[in-house]
Amino acid sequence: MLLAAGLPACQNQAPQTEPAAQPPPRQAAPAAPPSAGTLAGLEQLGAAEAAVADSDWVLAQRLLSQVDADALNHPARKQFHQAALATALGLDDLPRAEAAWHSLAQGLEGHDQDASALRLLSELRQRQGRIREAVAALAGIKAPEQRLPAINNRLWRLTATVSPQQAAAWAEQGPAAAVWGLRAAVAQSPSTTEKDKRLEDWLSRHPRHSFAKALPEPLARLRHRPPPARRVGLFIPLTGPLAAAGRTVRDGFISAYLRDPAAAKPEVRIFDTASEPMAALLQAGRSTDIQFIVGPLSKPALESLMGLRPRMPVLALNYPRAPLRGDPKTPMDGDPPTPMRGDPPTPMRGDACGGGAQGRPEAGGGFAALGLAIEDEAALIAERLAADGRERVLVIRNGRSWAIRGTSQLARSWPHHLEQHAFDNIKTLTESVGEALQVASSQARHDELAQALGTPLEFLPRARQDIDGIVAFVDHLQALALAPALKFHFAQALPVYASSQSVRGAGRLGDLEGFQVAELPFQLRPGPLRQAFSEAFEPRDANLTALFALGIDAYRLFDHWTLLSAGDPLRGATGTLRLGADGCVRRTLGWAAVRGGALSEVPGGPSN
Repeated sequence: MLLAAGLPACQNQAPQTEPAAQPPPRQAAPAAPPSAGTLAGLEQLGAAEAAVADSDWVLAQRLLSQVDADALNHPARKQFHQAALATALGLDDLPRAEAAWHSLAQGLEGHDQDASALRLLSELRQRQGRIREAVAALAGIKAPEQRLPAINNRLWRLTATVSPQQAAAWAEQGPAAAVWGLRAAVAQSPSTTEKDKRLEDWLSRHPRHSFAKALPEPLARLRHRPPPARRVGLFIPLTGPLAAAGRTVRDGFISAYLRDPAAAKPEVRIFDTASEPMAALLQAGRSTDIQFIVGPLSKPALESLMGLRPRMPVLALNYPRAPLRGDPKTPMDGDPPTPMRGDPPTPMRGDACGGGAQGRPEAGGGFAALGLAIEDEAALIAERLAADGRERVLVIRNGRSWAIRGTSQLARSWPHHLEQHAFDNIKTLTESVGEALQVASSQARHDELAQALGTPLEFLPRARQDIDGIVAFVDHLQALALAPALKFHFAQALPVYASSQSVRGAGRLGDLEGFQVAELPFQLRPGPLRQAFSEAFEPRDANLTALFALGIDAYRLFDHWTLLSAGDPLRGATGTLRLGADGCVRRTLGWAAVRGGALSEVPGGPSN
């Protein structure tokens, strides 16, 4: 018992052990200061980014070449590869830009949400012709609302570079399908009324899309466009030597007018420019309160009209030869007020259609000109030659003014070797082709060699080998003679690029197999207006088809008048139409090849 009682006492008297002291928290090792090389690299990178901001690409490339990217931390490496990508794009070095993008993408987590990286990627893909990927990159940017207008405007411009058919195919699935669906719907609508209806339908189905917050400028203009003119004057020749042409333009204009689904359409008054002086016609138009002029068709009539300085919008169907003198803004005495008053249109040069800024279509005024110029076809031929990698080109042309102008335009826009050879008439075409291909020189060299050796030689003449493409500015009958002439002179393997005149005629196209031509979309793509034209008119002169298409586009341009300067192309019957800074409406035609005796549109062409 004593022992038991003593045990607790012993326990109470035992010394208490103090709790073990906790070891002090381990201090993080101080970060190693950046090396001198790293600091130098950061300085060089900062200087390179400043050069990029100034678009001094050569300096930026030199500075970046001195940076050791592996010595940079992760954020700095991202900056380095981004600057390298921007610099390569600035220098148009696409292989280097692609390599820079891969380096940026591999080391950038979540780069699909990085706005600056995606903008650069979009530009790279656009330069590479990969438009679908360029659009997908821009559409993937998550940007604040104040930055949406610039992004959406660029996005919409990118979608305008492909055909409505291609846009419709990409609208089925894949990235940015909704945007492609809207582009296809708008591009395939010939009238502003139909465009507006399809836009409203799209917005109702995509209320959360960025376009619902910030519409691209062309679409915003479409929604808020002012009402069109209530009375239109169509100034064309209905009598005299140009009567057939004028009536065909009138028929195209009225056909497009009748197919416009707008509930309220303008009243159209037609004035025969061959019947009275232009001053009397303009006064008659003013007395009936017309507010818009379409025409005239001939250059003299157009220059006469512009000399009167009409105080209303004018859509000319030809190009003036020279600008007018004097102050175009001085009003004429006795000008009555009009509901659509604006500055009188400023005349422009029609010979080159490339002068400075001119009066442009706006609500209430302006001037624009649309014509069937061979220069548009020559520009497309040059684009196709470049796309196909041709460099040394031989032009074979007749002596008519349109062929001379087409050759001149091609020469102005072609940076490589170009020769031209003209022939006087179709009877001398075969001989002219032989001279151009230097087959006669080949025969002469053979004769000289045989005479020197004193013995006959086996010989087969051949065409020159330093030409890789032929451009033909010839009419249809001349084209039918050109094809066998090329074969006769051993040049049938050379590709032939031709204007639309070579395939417009009564002859069969089978003899022109392989010819590639610029042609009107109206000729290549069947539609209601084309079917109606074929059934009702069936003109003997195939060029009247082009005039009917001109009439269609005249109405469409009138309908889109206040939208033209927004920069969105208009898919027309004579081509894809874009308003230039000088007031000229440029056309990009369709591209086709003769296959199996018929014209077949080449997909993916510049106008598509």
